[in-house]
Amino acid sequence: MKIKKILIIGLGNIGLNHLKAASKFKKKVKIYLFDKKIIYKDILKKSHVEILSDLKSNNTYDIAIISTNSEERFSVFLELVKNNIVKNILFEKLVYFKINQFRQTIEILKKKKINGWVNCIRREIFIFSELKKKLPKKFELIFQHQNWGMACNAIHFLDLLSFLTGSSKINITKNNLDKKVYRSKRKGYMEFKGTLKFNINSSSLLIEDRNTLNNKIFKIITKNKIFSFNYKENILSEK
Repeated sequence: MKIKKILIIGLGNIGLNHLKAASKFKKKVKIYLFDKKIIYKDILKKSHVEILSDLKSNNTYDIAIISTNSEERFSVFLELVKNNIVKNILFEKLVYFKINQFRQTIEILKKKKINGWVNCIRREIFIFSELKKKLPKKFELIFQHQNWGMACNAIHFLDLLSFLTGSSKINITKNNLDKKVYRSKRKGYMEFKGTLKFNINSSSLLIEDRNTLNNKIFKIITKNKIFSFNYKENILSEK
C-alpha cells in the first residue's frame, strides 16, 4: 500500500505519537492535522505538515487516523467520510459506546469501500506472530498490574487472545470486580478494578487490576512452558 497523504484527527498524547511515527516514513508523505481544541505548537509547523481548520476540504487521503475521544469519534467519522475520499481509516479504541454507531460505521465502510482497523497493536508485533506458531490449543494468558486503566485497555488483551486462538467467540467466565467505580485520568470517564476471566475454546485470559499488585505480570502459561513478557527489555522469554 503506497501512502502519500495522511490525516490525523485528534492531537492528544496518542495523536502526537501517530504524528511522530508518520514523520519517520522513509518516503516523503504529506501529513494533515485537525484538532479544533488544540493550540498548535511551532514544532508541528513543518514543510510536510498542513494544519486544517475543518474537515470539509473535499480531499483524498490514503489513511486517516481518528484519535479523538470515544464520545465525539462517531460524529467526526461521519463528517470525514461525508466530505472526503478516504481509502483507509485507523480508529483508536475504545471506538464507540453505542452498538448502533458500530453498525452504521460498518455499513458506511462497506458502501464506500473503505478499509477500517481498530488500533489493537499487539497482533502486529513480531514476537506475538512468532509465538502464535508455537502455542498449543490450550493456554492461559495473564496480565496483572495496578492502575493500568482496565476498562479502557482490556480490549488489547482480549484482542491478543482472539489473535492467538484465531477466534472471536469470547465468553466471560469470572467476574470479580470491585463494586466501586473510579474516576479515570480522562475527564468525564470512569474506571473499574478487580478481576475478570475470559475464555475462547480451551484457552483463557485473566486480567486483574488491584492496588496490591506492585509488579507488572504479563505471561502465557501452557502445559509445558511459561512465556513471560519483559517490558523493560521488550522481549518475550521462554522457560
